[in-house]
Amino acid sequence: MRSPLFLAVWLGFLLAVGGCGTSPSEPAAFDGAAGDATANDAAAGDAAAGDAAAGDAATQDDGAGDTTVGAAGGPGSWADGGATPRTTIRVMSFNVLCSFCVFPDYDPWTERVPHLQRVIADHNVDLLGLQELTFAWDDKDEVADMIAGLQGFAALYYQSPKGEGALPAYPDATIYYRKSRFELVKNGYFWLSPTPDTAFSSGFAAKGSLPRIVAWAALKDLHRGGREVLFLSTHFDNNSPSQEKSAPLLVERIALLRVSSAGAPNALRELVGVGDFNATPSSAAYKSLTAKHGAAAPLIDSQTLATTIERIGAPADQAAWQVADGIDHIFVTASATGALPTVLRWAVDLRRFGAKDRFPSDHWPVLAEVQLP
Repeated sequence: MRSPLFLAVWLGFLLAVGGCGTSPSEPAAFDGAAGDATANDAAAGDAAAGDAAAGDAATQDDGAGDTTVGAAGGPGSWADGGATPRTTIRVMSFNVLCSFCVFPDYDPWTERVPHLQRVIADHNVDLLGLQELTFAWDDKDEVADMIAGLQGFAALYYQSPKGEGALPAYPDATIYYRKSRFELVKNGYFWLSPTPDTAFSSGFAAKGSLPRIVAWAALKDLHRGGREVLFLSTHFDNNSPSQEKSAPLLVERIALLRVSSAGAPNALRELVGVGDFNATPSSAAYKSLTAKHGAAAPLIDSQTLATTIERIGAPADQAAWQVADGIDHIFVTASATGALPTVLRWAVDLRRFGAKDRFPSDHWPVLAEVQLP
């Protein structure tokens, strides 16, 4: 149960920024989180048990059932087989719909949590970017809740210094990584605003907007000879022109962050960037993300590199989902030599859950299995 102080702070903040608006492909729903914070290496993800052998959950009742289109599979087929360490990277981006968002088409947060947990566990990912998690004023920890049942994950999200900030944390863009696969080199955060190094800053939209953040981590890939990977998660604002102004800032910052540590096998870190970009492929922001900005390499939508798109869910939901409507993306970049990653699988999970046969969020998780060059 959220405290009265929590609700008062949020109501005041939303009124101050003029509300939250809607994204192009989702119902009228709150589209973000807020908080004043500084960097923190919170290993909050070392939750409970078991490294998600994805097929274990496949016997539970989905409501709509599991069906796929595209490459073979579905939940459970992402499980690893054999003892040889896998060199491909499995990644997911998922906007989980904020816990205090109450809308008639979605179950309450407490009912959605086990379904969100199952979706995450089913796909046996190595890197996970979540959006719209919120901090806890009570005894609930949403960052840890999302990977309860998984073992060996670390979580990175922005937290306020002790005694400072209007809100204790800002996990709207939280990143998780599997510790048996990756070793943290460094991490940090910046804000999608005219002053990106100023905590809690906004300002791209004249009418006001929620602060938007990018969480990033440089990771040493232990299955690939210590090559460094830049992993990031973000949540673009849904008010124009915030998306259009955020896109070039993100591309320029990525170019700076890709420079590897001294002694790393690769001079440029390979990028895996995920998020709710509130930008469809036809939008100006998406086109800016995938365009060249000076010396910075353009981002490449992993979906465009996949030979097939796998839809997981009921046939009617598979038929309704369209690439052109997507606002959640997984981006990669070419290597320093221009070599492109190979996307072995790209999927969207459209399953419904629960007695009322509902989606667990107003966004669908997207997944990719990538072989970086």
